[in-house]
Amino acid sequence: MKFRKVQISSIIAFLFWISIMLYKPTMIGAILTPVAMLFSFFIFLIYHTTFKRIHLTGSQGIIVLCILYYAYCLFLYYVRKNTVFVNYIKALLSVSLLVFVSLIVLFSDSIRTKFVRLFILALVLWSLSYVCSLPVMLATRNAYALPVFQMNMPRYEDYTLALYFPVTPGFGRISIGSFQFLRLTGLFRECGIAQLFYIWAISEAEYYFKNPKWIKRLLVLGLLFCFSTMGYVNLVIWMCAKLFLNMKNSMDKKSFRRNLLLILYLVIFVIAFANIPGIRIADKAKVSFNARFGGYMEIFELFKSNPLFGTDSFVENSSSGLFQMIYQIGLVGLILYYSIILFAFFHAQNKKRFILANLAGIITLTISQPIWDAPLLFLLWAMPYKERESISEKNSIFIRRFSKKRRDRTSYVNSV
Repeated sequence: MKFRKVQISSIIAFLFWISIMLYKPTMIGAILTPVAMLFSFFIFLIYHTTFKRIHLTGSQGIIVLCILYYAYCLFLYYVRKNTVFVNYIKALLSVSLLVFVSLIVLFSDSIRTKFVRLFILALVLWSLSYVCSLPVMLATRNAYALPVFQMNMPRYEDYTLALYFPVTPGFGRISIGSFQFLRLTGLFRECGIAQLFYIWAISEAEYYFKNPKWIKRLLVLGLLFCFSTMGYVNLVIWMCAKLFLNMKNSMDKKSFRRNLLLILYLVIFVIAFANIPGIRIADKAKVSFNARFGGYMEIFELFKSNPLFGTDSFVENSSSGLFQMIYQIGLVGLILYYSIILFAFFHAQNKKRFILANLAGIITLTISQPIWDAPLLFLLWAMPYKERESISEKNSIFIRRFSKKRRDRTSYVNSV
């Protein structure tokens, strides 16, 4: 029976990974979120039936704050329009369910380790696949060479879910000189969204792998292949934050090398964006930058008319980040939303680890991408972020080397 629980923990981790790939902001999350919710509920039933326990340990406050935020948005919309906004109800149900299941299922050290490893290894796989796709793109000078699978997304008219040889998920392309390069998305809706998950994985890899050096290098490579301006900026901010949070009174050799590496990266970053046609800020500002940061003066004027609760006016291209929506939800809505993140921060055991893991996501949802309702972001906040993780290879989904000794087997089962 105990051995069966070990097997089921691996099954739950695998099913949970499948379910999160069906939530927003993945590409297929736009049409399969209801399926993802059924999947999540089914996973909860398996977990509860097998382990006969539910642990929330005060973390249910995250769910309460989610409900308060969406209740506020629903009430505000009803007062203004005299009708109920269905999308708020959908977001409330999907976010609350995923957070509830995450808080319970990921409480298990074994399940959490297996799940996070699988999530990170999927990102690594897409990075490796891009490396295999790169020679084809360079030889043909065509980013869309050798498509393996393509499917138009019903609710995203301008988006296509596409895989290129061998299994590279990409959307859009960028030209550098006479060459074209695919923009890696990792099954997410945009490369500007994929980048935050890559940075999260870079930050968390050291807690879940015994030798994370090559894992982290491949993740950085995947981040670069996203060709996301916000991703590069977030990486620099993340590096600076890590350097600051890990700063010691005395500068040792390791810290000195880290400082040099940071300075070198910043120099390369500035040179690349100042001189390379196609990815320099001047080129990207023609579309991306203006769409995300345009209209702030109009937004500010509307916000001043009712700073607490906002207005029912609408500014075109004003939904790229949560901060741009302040004129509609007001300071009350903004405070309610960020209180969810703040509570998750205080609930995390390792505060420094929480900051580094979620910094890119918070910046992205605030100013860059309309993903503040994406359930997967709430999943990242619901993680316990312990001081250390169990990284024994025996916990791996792919490596099942169980000791013949009863003592070793018993200690492993007890960690589930």
